Amino acid sequence: MVQLIAIVDRDWSIAKNNAIPWSFPEDLAFFRQKTDGSVIIMGRKTFFSLSEHPLPGRKNIVLSKTCPDIPGAEVFPTLEQALSQYSDAWIIGGAMLYNYTLRQRYVDALYITYVRQAYDGDLFLNASYLSDFSFYLLHATRQADFLLGLRC
Repeated sequence: MVQLIAIVDRDWSIAKNNAIPWSFPEDLAFFRQKTDGSVIIMGRKTFFSLSEHPLPGRKNIVLSKTCPDIPGAEVFPTLEQALSQYSDAWIIGGAMLYNYTLRQRYVDALYITYVRQAYDGDLFLNASYLSDFSFYLLHATRQADFLLGLRC
């Protein structure tokens, strides 16, 4: 099963200047709880933007055509090659990978933390790819909704 996990602002922005423009500890705990012990797949820029890389307690898979060897991660040139070896995985970013996996219909379930404020981001999750999902509210806080989307 391929699952996607992301935090977005009210405009479906996921980042600004290749970094998350907010600090939201509840989302970090949610991310850790969901992905711990799992295979996580990310792009090269996402991997190097992490404050701690590789992320501990997970199998880190990085997609890159230019860096064949990244310490602490297994590298694949394409998502299809990674998924042929790891069909049960989490997609954790960035924007190009999120949108590609959704457009290609690889994602079975997605977990979205929807922050109700706008942060003037410059990288976006394309919400038009979400029309094939039914969404359920898992948890709400004063600042955000934690959503589960299941493919219809």
